Amino acid sequence: MSIYTHPSLTSDAARWLLRRETSPWRMQEDWARGANAGIGLEHFNAVYLPADLVEDGMPSSIRDRDGTEAHLRAAGLTHGVIVPKTRLHYVLLVPPGTADTWAEPRTECRSRRAHAGYVAAPPPTRRDRPGAYWILPPPESDGDLCDPEVVRILITRIPIKTTRPGPVDPRQNGTASE
Repeated sequence: MSIYTHPSLTSDAARWLLRRETSPWRMQEDWARGANAGIGLEHFNAVYLPADLVEDGMPSSIRDRDGTEAHLRAAGLTHGVIVPKTRLHYVLLVPPGTADTWAEPRTECRSRRAHAGYVAAPPPTRRDRPGAYWILPPPESDGDLCDPEVVRILITRIPIKTTRPGPVDPRQNGTASE
């Protein structure tokens, strides 16, 4: 199979990402091998969110892939979220210029000017492990990039924690002990 007809290179998302690079053949070769490809942060920026910051706001204590995807979608995100191999953070692709005004604590927004200028993108069709994967599909257009305001809302939500009653002391007529 030619790398130009490889399934990971024929989707609308792959074409959109490839059009953003000056050397798309390197990305094509990497993706055809199943490897991550470095994409320059010229046409979008990348917000790095610590995993615990995203997951602490989840309504359930289950931190599986499906629960995390549902949590991100419930917040209003639909595309452009990468889970790196280490699973220590999430990478959200946002419109260019976001890094100029981003100042959220415990997070980082990278651009071409202020940082290394690249994001490691898994093949567009990789939706689960092993390795890095897209927990939300890669963008197919500029309109599919994550809205920075939605990202801010996601990370500033106060998690709802349920409190469990303490052990019952039989001397207190079945009420929870303090």
